[in-house]
Amino acid sequence: MWGLTQFEKIVFLDCDLLIIRNIDHLFQNETFSAVLADSSYPGNGYWRENSGVMVLVPDKEIEKKMLQSIAVVAEDFQRHNKAVGDQDVIQYVLPRLDNFKVKHLDEGYNIFAEHLAYYRKHLGYSLKPGLERSISVVHFVGKMQALDEEEP
Repeated sequence: MWGLTQFEKIVFLDCDLLIIRNIDHLFQNETFSAVLADSSYPGNGYWRENSGVMVLVPDKEIEKKMLQSIAVVAEDFQRHNKAVGDQDVIQYVLPRLDNFKVKHLDEGYNIFAEHLAYYRKHLGYSLKPGLERSISVVHFVGKMQALDEEEP
């Protein structure tokens, strides 16, 4: 993605997303933007940006560092018997860049489908447009349960 310098900006969307409302305004973000997806869900110890929805400005230097880091990250994950993906390489490279800034998008831009009921019932997120905590994107990642089941 970072090598696509023919574009001024890219809004990357993972293939397992359901876009509920227009998100064209994300192109107005000036820095790298992503969601700390699922960070408000109880018991989730995950506090890093999720690559499901990202806003980025292409940059050949970042592309070069990403490509150079794939083997390093893959080797580390293999040592720990973990699968490696694009998100892992991104999370390895970006914090190591000088002057790299991250803008955290609201979780409504990347709510995991399996926790949708929790976000709606306990955190005030809504599928209705125009509300402060409107859900714009649902991410179908991981093990799925019925969307109307009660959650913790």
